[in-house]
Amino acid sequence: HDEQVLGTGWMAGPRTLFTAGHNLFSHKLGRAAQRVTVIPGRSGDMAPFNFFRSRSFDVHPLWRATGDEDHDLGVVWLKAAVGDDIGWFGFGSRSDAYLQKLIVNTAGYPADKRLGTQWFNAGRVSEVAARSLVYGLDTEPGQSGSPIFMLSADDERVVLAVHAYGGDSRNRGVRITDEVFDLFESWKR
Repeated sequence: HDEQVLGTGWMAGPRTLFTAGHNLFSHKLGRAAQRVTVIPGRSGDMAPFNFFRSRSFDVHPLWRATGDEDHDLGVVWLKAAVGDDIGWFGFGSRSDAYLQKLIVNTAGYPADKRLGTQWFNAGRVSEVAARSLVYGLDTEPGQSGSPIFMLSADDERVVLAVHAYGGDSRNRGVRITDEVFDLFESWKR
């Protein structure tokens, strides 16, 4: 039977969208999505930059094999070079000290709001772990896969984590470590 999963992703190259692995592969059900529809900049019923279907995607091997939340990462590859028209985020690995108390932002599509409307939020990193960041952002289901990003000194948006788990008091994303950075670079198209 068909199930739909609402999630968020972010462009990281001309044809590359990163997201949470659980948006693409259910470890609990042991199966992957059949296809993904990407609607950049969706605003309610409007798709200002068109929409794109893809059957080309993957997840971190440890997410697929074990459901390890510290590796809950996925990628969708698009045939069209959407990023050339709308742009994409940079991403980076930063030290524990750099990340402590850093103000970060997110943008995503929470399921508790009017379906398909993008919401933004800012807050501080409250906990830095080896493979995750915990932050004071308001998130809801549907925002899994959102970029957790900072604004650099020259106003560049640099993603530091991929949002994957939320709750009333604890929101957590998979940190972009040097290892994740290398994986993302290998996935980037």
